Amino acid sequence: KTKGGLEVATTDKEFSFKLGGRLQADYSRFDGFYTKNGNTADAAYFRRAFIELGGTAYKDWKYQINFDLSHNTGSSDNGYFDEASVTYTGFNPVNLKFGRFDPDFGLEKATSSKWVTAPERNAAYELADWINTH
Repeated sequence: KTKGGLEVATTDKEFSFKLGGRLQADYSRFDGFYTKNGNTADAAYFRRAFIELGGTAYKDWKYQINFDLSHNTGSSDNGYFDEASVTYTGFNPVNLKFGRFDPDFGLEKATSSKWVTAPERNAAYELADWINTH
């Protein structure tokens, strides 16, 4: 399949992988009121730039690796990984997940930034920033 990335799977669904990502650019132009010197200015940058690889191995094992090319998550010490995890799904309905990942705390974290309405997250995450830390 190619909808939402490149996806390849065996016919028995034992093995699969999906390669995808997201690229979200941002551009702003400021009038003199918002700059230190009173002149107009502009700025452009990548808000989000991820390469994502995930899939299935032996039907019960899932893996996901998301690398942040815009360096908004992680650090230079441990890599800019948004997620690098392995999940065992053989104990239905319980999943065992290992690795580097953020817990789904609240609707904002349970929803990918691919599907948010506005470029910024909910203001509650800014007011209580302790809920957004790792």
